[in-house]
Amino acid sequence: MPSAKQVEKRKSQNLCVSCGKVSPVIDRVSCEECLVKMRIRSKKLKKEYLEDPDRCSNCGVICSDKKCMNCKKARMIRIKKKRDERIANGLCSVCGDFTNRGNKRCDNCLQKQRDFRLNKKLQVFKEYGNKCNCCGEKTITFLTIDHIDNNGAEHRRELAGDSGKFCGSAIYSWLIKNKYPDGFQILCANCQLGKQLNNGICPHKQ
Repeated sequence: MPSAKQVEKRKSQNLCVSCGKVSPVIDRVSCEECLVKMRIRSKKLKKEYLEDPDRCSNCGVICSDKKCMNCKKARMIRIKKKRDERIANGLCSVCGDFTNRGNKRCDNCLQKQRDFRLNKKLQVFKEYGNKCNCCGEKTITFLTIDHIDNNGAEHRRELAGDSGKFCGSAIYSWLIKNKYPDGFQILCANCQLGKQLNNGICPHKQ
């Protein structure tokens, strides 16, 4: 591994910063041979990282998740930049296709998003009984997830994190990720509102 001084010297001499023997590839700082070696080494390391549950699968740093916070932030910055460029050019922020109605997403991506969220919702409802835990209502459109201990607002703030933004489908993702923990139930909108207006107890249960 060349030192910082060696790297600067090789750059000034228009040599590959890795081997210092030949000129680098155009718009890169390394020659083709060194780039190939780096790609091979990178693939080998990534395979090792993927096999180690205690390391970031991208950079290999010790962490408790699949990717460390630095890699997550870097990825989000790249995604946001690409999305903003597409929106500025009147394109779908997801696939880059044209969108005619001024939406940030094309009709196809909007439908995919709706289907994805609905599938997550159905998956969660199946695990929690597929009906209102109070009145037995089964119509999916009416059903919601309820925090049994009335700590929903606190939990939503926790899920929103530093961004302060909370997406309704985030609770379904969280429940799936945490393997459907206790403390949650299905209530219909009627019973949910009744519980909210009646000091945490649905009027049906009085």
